[in-house]
Amino acid sequence: LVEIRQTDVTFVFELAHTMTKSARCCDVHMARQAGQSDRTSTRTQRSSARAMGGKVLFGSPWRFSYDATMTVKEVYAMVDAYAERLLTEAAAEACGGDPSALDHLYSLQETGTEGSIIERDDESLFRMSSNNSLAIVWTDDGIEALTDDALGRVATPNRRRARTGSDGGGGESENVELLDCFRLFSEREQLGKDDPWFCPKCKDHVHAYKKFDLWSTPDILIIHLKRFQHTMGAHFVHRQKIDSLVNFPLDGLDLSEMVLGTDTSSSRARPVYDCYAVSEHMGGMGGGHYTATVKNMRNSRWYAFNDSHVSEAQGSDGVTPNAYVLFYKRRDGSARWAGQALPSDSNKGTTKKGRR
Repeated sequence: LVEIRQTDVTFVFELAHTMTKSARCCDVHMARQAGQSDRTSTRTQRSSARAMGGKVLFGSPWRFSYDATMTVKEVYAMVDAYAERLLTEAAAEACGGDPSALDHLYSLQETGTEGSIIERDDESLFRMSSNNSLAIVWTDDGIEALTDDALGRVATPNRRRARTGSDGGGGESENVELLDCFRLFSEREQLGKDDPWFCPKCKDHVHAYKKFDLWSTPDILIIHLKRFQHTMGAHFVHRQKIDSLVNFPLDGLDLSEMVLGTDTSSSRARPVYDCYAVSEHMGGMGGGHYTATVKNMRNSRWYAFNDSHVSEAQGSDGVTPNAYVLFYKRRDGSARWAGQALPSDSNKGTTKKGRR
């Protein structure tokens, strides 16, 4: 218990069996097949160092207990009962209590065995290695049938966008402009009741206002998008990934309206930036994978980096919901990286031959 930090999420489960020599526990994860939006359908996603090849984890885990005499069919029935509680009312009514109706919504697989599917009607005794767990792998239809609480943010970018944009139901768009992020960053904000400020004038803790402004910006500008958030729930803190698409320009990001100390008399001081790299994160809070889309300053071509694999790309390939850290250089600045001056855009398409 001493290893639990304040920021950790703790799950508590009531088990049906008293832990004896004949009783076992099994962990169950929620998963879906990795899709195109994850930039790779074969990249292993990990949660708690447990491999889940080709799948993306989401939602909350579950733990149940079972007796050593229980069959696979009996354990499957326990999982069915749990899964039905995660469905929307309409989806649950459509299933009508028929377990076979759930087959098109999900499959039950054992982790650590290359995704071995467990058969619903297997009458053999249920056995599982202590290092493995179960995964409820939801199909596309299953994802649509889950409640928002069960689904969580990390698994539903397409469904949320469809609900808020294309179904005529109103709601806010999932797309966010980068300049709007800067405007929100500099908005006046009142501190909450749990974060009072001690006023040296009135000698009391007050709910003060705070405001951030940008006075100047560097030649190399690194923008870290807040992709992870912690929200207080009824029983524990929810940790979620924000998968909104942040639209950012590859060329000509003009921060003049945001930078108070801009010297308009000098063209070199204008905070106009061009993007040269995007660091990307796919996955969720339990685990993920990093890739990058980077511009070669010497030939002005973009490349996609995925571990040891490098391929030519377009700059627009980096403008996705996976964009995590943005790298910009001032258009008229004297940008240097690792002690070397970055080539200017005036050298596009040219190369220099020779030795150092």
